[in-house]
This record gives sequence, C-alpha cells and structure tokens, in this order.
Amino acid sequence: MTYLTAVVILWMLHLPLPLLQALIPSGGYLLSTLSLPWIKRWWMQSRTIL
Repeated sequence: MTYLTAVVILWMLHLPLPLLQALIPSGGYLLSTLSLPWIKRWWMQSRTIL
C-alpha cells in the first residue's frame, strides 16, 4: 500500500519515473518496520544494564 500511495503522489506531481522513484520511500518504510523489533530489543537490553 505504501508503494501504491507513493506512486500516485509522484504521478500526480508529474515527476519522471514514478514507478522507480516510489521504491525509495517504500524501501525505507519496509526497512524501518523490519528493523524496529531488533532496535527495540537492543535498546531495552542496553537500558537494563544501567
């Protein structure tokens, strides 16, 4: 859904290659959601040491 939303916005702004450019925000969202549990676990472990 993120990719489709980004494509529509880029297409409405008449930017070149909206299908390709939409990969950047979609990839960032995917990366952040996949890494979030790992970062949270690391953060919680580092806070319990102190």
